[in-house]
Amino acid sequence: WNNDQWEVAGKAEPQPPCRTYIHPDSPALGSHWMKQPISFLKLKLTNHPLDQRGH
Repeated sequence: WNNDQWEVAGKAEPQPPCRTYIHPDSPALGSHWMKQPISFLKLKLTNHPLDQRGH
């Protein structure tokens, strides 16, 4: 930010590859999820790009 405007300060970082994971229980309607209690035992979140099983 300089003189009331944005300036380019260098090259942008490269975009990481897309690591979309399709969950076996989804997509599903809300009625599906309301049939039984929801458990987060299978939940794992990561932003580690080298973790092959981190989806």
